[in-house]
Amino acid sequence: MEVRLGADVMGPDGNLGKVEGMIVNKRMDGVEDLIIHHGGLTSHHEHVLPLSYVLGIHDEGIQINLNETAFEDLEMFSEEGYRARPMHYSAPPEARDRYAVPGEFEADVMVSQGQAGFEHEKPGGYPGGEQIVSEDQQLPVIRLGMDVLDVTGEKIGELGEFEVRADDGMPVRMAVREGLIFKHSRELPITWLKQLAGDGVVLNVGRQELERDERAA
Repeated sequence: MEVRLGADVMGPDGNLGKVEGMIVNKRMDGVEDLIIHHGGLTSHHEHVLPLSYVLGIHDEGIQINLNETAFEDLEMFSEEGYRARPMHYSAPPEARDRYAVPGEFEADVMVSQGQAGFEHEKPGGYPGGEQIVSEDQQLPVIRLGMDVLDVTGEKIGELGEFEVRADDGMPVRMAVREGLIFKHSRELPITWLKQLAGDGVVLNVGRQELERDERAA
């Protein structure tokens, strides 16, 4: 049972949206959750759907056992939830919800602690300005059109198709779109997949092997 990017998501009440993305696991070798685009052009959201909710596959896509109300109660997807926080901040994360206006936290620290609150050039010594999550711990998101890179990091095309097993999230099929204007798509052996990274889908072969494979096809 496979789940592909772009598949329709069907519930007991009908169509709930499309699989717009897949959230990579911490081992960077498979998928943990699906990102489902729900709604129309003017009003839409993206929800995080665990793979375990997939019950089966049908002609139009995947089947889940959630009605629209239950589906809308799922966690909303946001890039901030799977990426490091902005590089420039000065207050601890828990303070950001209580201090809506930039500078209020710093002012309170100064009033309560005086200059001692800025001994390390940050309010209360808090190490603001750094990423909370290091780049190597960020969870990548796989989407159609993202870069496909060879083993040297050179871009060879864009992701045209991608499928994973529903039971464990392991990739089973991928295709690359190549060409500048008139793009053509071709399937790549899944054994060529090295890593699902933040900057693209990384292969374990170089351009020469890709070209040999294309000539042999």
